Amino acid sequence: MDLYTVVAPEDSLHPHFKHILKSIPSNLYARKVIASWAEGFPDRDGKFVYEFQTTFNSSLWELYLHAALRELGAEFNWEHYAPDFTISLLGHQFLLEATTANHLRQHHRQPGVGSNLLSNR
Repeated sequence: MDLYTVVAPEDSLHPHFKHILKSIPSNLYARKVIASWAEGFPDRDGKFVYEFQTTFNSSLWELYLHAALRELGAEFNWEHYAPDFTISLLGHQFLLEATTANHLRQHHRQPGVGSNLLSNR
């Protein structure tokens, strides 16, 4: 899976994705590590790369969990679209949904939400 060939419109790219594309030595290493996390990770719904480039954090978390579980010796069952992971590990089978809590995007912010609550004290 090619995570770094841009498939999303430039104005939709997540700032973290844009940053990791910069040609500085630490980013080159980070891209290699993230690409290794993606080894064996299927794009089951055909939109993972797009989401990686536009939402970044949740997709990065999924890749990290995949790599960590793989390192622990988990066996993956990719037959179903959801949840994110159906695995067998240490004689147990379980389902895992990778979720993150993300910052609101500036254009979705409601008036007064996220403002400094201590400013009136």
